Amino acid sequence: MTRIGALPLRGAGGEPVDFARTIVSHGVAELPPNHVDLAGRSFETTLLVPGGARTVRVTESGGKLRIDVVSGRVGVKSRDALAAIVAQMFRLDEELSGFYAVVSADGDLSGCATGAGRMLRAPTVFEDVVKTICTLIQPYTTNRAYEDLVRTHSRKASNRVALHSVRWPSSRRSGSSCGRWSPTT
Repeated sequence: MTRIGALPLRGAGGEPVDFARTIVSHGVAELPPNHVDLAGRSFETTLLVPGGARTVRVTESGGKLRIDVVSGRVGVKSRDALAAIVAQMFRLDEELSGFYAVVSADGDLSGCATGAGRMLRAPTVFEDVVKTICTLIQPYTTNRAYEDLVRTHSRKASNRVALHSVRWPSSRRSGSSCGRWSPTT
């Protein structure tokens, strides 16, 4: 593995971010191309960056998000892009200090003031929307449908055949088309 970054586990207002609570914040976080290992306190995903897809493993150490590429080489542009995407996925750009002030005053919720409250994002809004639709409509049957979408519309990382980075049709990425999109197109 190649270390590509270590980001402070702090939100935009300096508030704490609980790594374990964030990686299990909701079931969508466990959909492909993600893999959550709660016992090992790690999160793996495959991300699309300049030059292709890279699989990263994110762990916590010393109050920081440690970001490692699982295998292969990573140039400066890809390294910087991966660190920025992971920071965005963990919502490190969001300030939740007001939320923590409110819950710390509530006896039943005060435990949340130690870093809970963040939900892991997908790398793109479109991917979050697709995952949400697939899991809300029929949670027990559409997870397989979502996995099929990922297998059909993805780029394989050179270092991991089983994980993919979703590559949606260009018309859906740009938002330029309102037509129906089919997994077979």
